[in-house]
Amino acid sequence: MFRPLLIAICVTQMLAAADDTQLVLVLLKTGDTQDLSEAVTREAMAGHFSNMGRLAEEGILLLAGPLGPPRSDPGHRGIFVFNTADMDVALKHAQTDPGVKAGVFKFTLHEFRTADPLRDLPELEKLAQRKREADPNIPDEWQGRAYRLASSVNLPSEAINHEKVLFQGQLNGFGPQGEDVWLVALDAESDEAAKACLAGTGDWTVHGWYGTKALEQLGSHRGD
Repeated sequence: MFRPLLIAICVTQMLAAADDTQLVLVLLKTGDTQDLSEAVTREAMAGHFSNMGRLAEEGILLLAGPLGPPRSDPGHRGIFVFNTADMDVALKHAQTDPGVKAGVFKFTLHEFRTADPLRDLPELEKLAQRKREADPNIPDEWQGRAYRLASSVNLPSEAINHEKVLFQGQLNGFGPQGEDVWLVALDAESDEAAKACLAGTGDWTVHGWYGTKALEQLGSHRGD
């Protein structure tokens, strides 16, 4: 059930997010290159995942994952969040993606300001990996799951269920007309669950997304 919090608390937290850490979100879209062969596409995608691993190991890539139904735009493919506030630096990193080089993807860059500790995610990922390696009962592979992202061009005037918010912040130029939006990642695996979290809080667009299970632990780092 949706349990509203105090309006003042909600607005204060969301305003704080706009004044804190600045990162760069990369929105991957379907590329413009047509008629790529299966072999070229397969090689580009293998390079795409390998490059993501390199950027994560170097502490550049904090978060990544594919977008799925419902999509606000059928061309939306996925997101990266880079550990930089410098758009030129983010551009150089995004251009190293073999999928981008091959034309499988194109991208746009957006400033993302958040008060949530996304910079802690690499350490949470390493902790999860150590647990997998130490426990033979845990599959020795990266763990992901379905989530929902929600965006709104207006600051909600009512409270949302913050127990279900994994991270949130202000995203530059992400709206359908290039507007700034509020972006909220929800611990919800279905549209119905997401809408229950957001009930009565304004006009939201819900996006399907798949990301790391380490996000489930991010709340314990809030306020550290």
